[in-house]
Amino acid sequence: MMTENRISTLPATPSLALATALFAGATIAESVPDAEQWYLTSYAPLWNGTPAADVEKILDHYADEIVTHETDGSISRDDQNSWLAEPMAEWVDEGWLRAELTALDTHQINATTAAFVGTWMDHYDDGSTEVSCGWYLADYLDGEWIITEYADTDCP
Repeated sequence: MMTENRISTLPATPSLALATALFAGATIAESVPDAEQWYLTSYAPLWNGTPAADVEKILDHYADEIVTHETDGSISRDDQNSWLAEPMAEWVDEGWLRAELTALDTHQINATTAAFVGTWMDHYDDGSTEVSCGWYLADYLDGEWIITEYADTDCP
């Protein structure tokens, strides 16, 4: 009786798949710009300058649809215009001028997802200021960081 000597490739296949996935993940992580630097250098300065005039540039940092987590626990989905452009026009009518980022806490969830808690100092035309905080979720999509979700939050 002759025994056949078979070499199984099954154990190697999962190892090869895992190695390929790890390499692909490392490649993605290496090619994604730092989320916190993007927030600090691309997004936040637009609010501190002339945000009402730069609303389109600000909107470029948001997904077409923004998911908002409301304080009552409900979730809403709004297009960019109704979520930011229209309310900003109302804020300006009420005397709001700009917002200055005063603190940022960044949590990198994975290579292409980051969460931020931003503390903002709002400036008004009468010289008054007000502190507000927001939670943002950003995803790296189509070669750029994009804010996809938002929630008002208590300031740290």
